[in-house]
Amino acid sequence: MSTSNRAQGGEAVAAAWARLRALAQPTLTALFAADPARSEALTRQIVWPVAHDSAAEAGMRIDFSKTHLDDTALAAAWKAWRESLARLAAAVAQRDALARDRERLAWQVGELDRLA
Repeated sequence: MSTSNRAQGGEAVAAAWARLRALAQPTLTALFAADPARSEALTRQIVWPVAHDSAAEAGMRIDFSKTHLDDTALAAAWKAWRESLARLAAAVAQRDALARDRERLAWQVGELDRLA
């Protein structure tokens, strides 16, 4: 990744964080009062295999309900993630196109060398 692309990526991340920070931050008391099922809705269990060929799993439980995230903040974060994912997909497609062009050009140079 070029320095320019890294700078642009860093700027995008900084802009996404700035948008999230600019959102209103209601108190936890207000968030729980507005949504009694908040704890169940914002708790996630993340698991991963213990070993490559094992059925055993390890994991952790993460309770986001005790953060100041609300539907607006989560929607903004989700939007930023989708936009980043789209930029990544475009970059991967561009990289793959460059690799195909490089292979085609190498073949053409080889053919020209063979004819010379």
